[in-house]
Parts: sequence; structure tokens; C-alpha cells
Amino acid sequence: MFRSIGLFLILILFSFLFISNHTPAQGGQEQGGQLYTGFLDPSRDYSAMPFWFWNGKMEGPKIQEEIRNMVEQHVYGAFLHARDGLETPYHSEEWWQAIGAGLEQSKRSGFSFNFVDEYDWPSGEVRNIWMAGNHQSEVLARKPEYRMKSLAYKAEVVKGPKEFSLAVPPALQAVVVARWLGDNRIDGESLQLLASPEESGQFKWEAPEGDWVVVAFYLEPSLGFDGGVVDLMNSDAMKLFFDLSYGEFHRRFGSYFGNTIHYSFADHEGDYGYRIAWTPALFDTFAQRTVVTPRSR
Repeated sequence: MFRSIGLFLILILFSFLFISNHTPAQGGQEQGGQLYTGFLDPSRDYSAMPFWFWNGKMEGPKIQEEIRNMVEQHVYGAFLHARDGLETPYHSEEWWQAIGAGLEQSKRSGFSFNFVDEYDWPSGEVRNIWMAGNHQSEVLARKPEYRMKSLAYKAEVVKGPKEFSLAVPPALQAVVVARWLGDNRIDGESLQLLASPEESGQFKWEAPEGDWVVVAFYLEPSLGFDGGVVDLMNSDAMKLFFDLSYGEFHRRFGSYFGNTIHYSFADHEGDYGYRIAWTPALFDTFAQRTVVTPRSR
């Protein structure tokens, strides 16, 4: 114990001597002076940059005043974040005018005007709560087919020999069958693909003797755990989101990028869909990489 205390005191003494020997002379002429003065007056690049909630009526003079107040408190940047309570409709002309006023003041004040790329979260929607309809997403308003879907399934154990029929669910992905061993086990060697997405209508299959499990996989609309409705794994959907969000920012305020607008912030969901994360491109990509031949019914 005493050895530990002694070592601790030695470390404190060493630190004190090190700092004393490396403290720059008056005027910062000694080597290391720039580092020392940098700690006393850090560059604005190292400023705290809080989330700046816009959750009321956002108008130019008020925004400019808030920027000046932040700078006076040595906060030289923030991330604009549209949040619940916003009275200026997101992505409306009034919204862009308010941002324009904020950018003008930011440039004058040396303030880093950054932004979160969505109203609330998760990102990827261009959420518009002022829009009529269930989903309130500008992405889905333009392309409803970009709705988030999850992979669902129906399973049934069949005792053969017999003819088995199944009404094919909408958005079918595949029907597979395998010999059923009970206790949630199958014979992997017997696994067969019986139907693919192109097939529709009534599915029929002549089950051989024994126990078999038939599983139909299909897509169904779903919500992310944080309420997202857009298929974030669909590259075309994300291209549309980027155009409506980042693209519009750049079209209107491109001259501020890199000098006043330095960063953006995205907040996505960790799970893309409520049950089994899916996007139609997964099956297409798998089929391209794998020889998949449905067995004759």
C-alpha cells in the first residue's frame, strides 16, 4: 500500500516538473509555445457542436439572434435538428428561407452551420407530418414501392402421400419443402425449392410418403423499431432520399458547403424491419450468384 502511495507521489512530482520545464516563456517564443497557446484559445474547429432543436416557429431574425448568442458563449457550431413542435413546415419555402438567414449570419459570425438530414428520426424518409396520408414521407409520396417490407413465412407439416395445395401469398419470394424430423428439425439433404417469386395463384404439390414441412416465404409491409417506413436497404430509395434531402440543400446553398456547412448527421435504425430484415434485391442477388432451379410440382 505504502509503495503504491509513494509511486503516486513520484508521478505527481514528475508531472509537475515536466509541466514546469515545458511551459513556454512570455510571448510564446520557446518551442511548444504554439501548443500551449492553442490550449488557452483552441481553434473553433474544436468547439462543442450541440444539436440545435428547431421546434417552434422558425424565422430569420430569431435564428440569427440564436447564432449570435451561441458565439458569445464560445459555441461556434451546431447541428440543426427539426424536432417535434416545429411550426414551420419541414422543407417548405419558409423553412429554406429560415435556413438561408441562418447561413448568412453563420458566415458573418464564423459559425459552423451543420444539419441533421431528417425531421426527427430515423433518416431516410424526408418526413413531412403536414402531408395527408398514413406514411407522411416525401420518398413514399413519389415512389410507394419503396415501402419497407419484411420477410414473413407460413409453415405447414404435411403427411404424405397426398396432394397438397396452397394459395400463394402476395409478394411471394419462395416455397420450400423438406422432410420433417420433428422437434423443429429437418433433413437438410431433402430441402427443395418448389416455387419462386414469378409464380402466383394456387400452389399444388404431390407430397411423397412421410412427413414434410412446406414453408412459403413472402413480403409484408412493416415498420422499423423506430417507426421507419422506407426500405433503407433499397439503393434506389436512398438515391431518391439523398436527392430530396442533401440534393435540395446543395441546390439552394451550394456556395456554403465546405466553408459554413461542414458536417451532416444521419440517425438510422439498427434493424431494417420488424421481423426479418429484407429487400427484394436480396433474393435477386442470391439468384444471380446461385443456381436455383425449382423442382417440378
